[in-house]
Amino acid sequence: MSLTPTLVSMLQDELLMQRYVAHLDRLIELSGKEILRTRSGKKVHRLAYMYRNLFVSAKKTFCITYKRNLIAAFNGYQKKRLS
Repeated sequence: MSLTPTLVSMLQDELLMQRYVAHLDRLIELSGKEILRTRSGKKVHRLAYMYRNLFVSAKKTFCITYKRNLIAAFNGYQKKRLS
């Protein structure tokens, strides 16, 4: 996998990072509403929980694990691969 200069620039852009976090926040909010809405349907209710957990995990990974620095994350994976 290679990262083009354009992609690297986009991954470092503060506005795009803020928009991504805001998008995840909206998805987390929506999935929370779906959890409430689907209380009576067991399978769909579990699916709503699964998506909420997925979105919360994505936000945690982006914001906490990688500190919003995906370039460093890709670099870490590359070093592991080469060693």
